[in-house]
This record gives sequence, C-alpha cells and structure tokens, in this order.
Amino acid sequence: MSTIDDAAEVIGRYVHPDFAEDAARALAAEGHLAPTPQIIRTVEELEALESEAIVQRHPQHPGQYPRPETASDLAYVVQRWGTDRYLPAVLVATAAQVRAARAALEES
Repeated sequence: MSTIDDAAEVIGRYVHPDFAEDAARALAAEGHLAPTPQIIRTVEELEALESEAIVQRHPQHPGQYPRPETASDLAYVVQRWGTDRYLPAVLVATAAQVRAARAALEES
C-alpha cells in the first residue's frame, strides 16, 4: 500500500472540508507528515532528550561530513569541549523512533 493510499484512507474518515485541521492532525498522527525540525540550541535542550535520540551537528572542519550521533554522545562532547563549537544540532530521530527501528530490524 502506498503513502497516497494510506493518506486517502485517513482523509476518507472525514466527510466535510471544514475538518481540514483535524485531517492534518490525523495525517501527522499516522506518520504521513514530516515533523517540524527540532533545533537543539542549548545544553538544557540537549539534556532534555533521551540518551538514545539521534542528533546531527554541523561539520567542524572543511571537508568533514556531518554525522549522526546519539544525544548522550553529543552531550559528552559538549560537556568536555563546550557548546560554542558543537551546538546547534538538529534532532534526527527520537529515542522512541530509534527503538521502533531497532525492533523492526530484529523482527526481519
């Protein structure tokens, strides 16, 4: 089943155009809408994330590629070397998403 079919099924639950906001919430709840990116700008925001969450910071040197890492790994780096070089970062996957992906891989 394609994403379009999934979206059509969700929208089909609503019969009147006035329900557009409800439909958008339903699509988001069903995982069909990309979430608004969460930018981590402070140590407090970083520490509020679960340790398994995946974040990505900007590259530190020319030619270096950005790489995803766990929130706990970035928190260690920030505590060790300071925030001015390592933040901001963006949340790539929540800890719940990481656990769900890990469970899916184990099932296959």
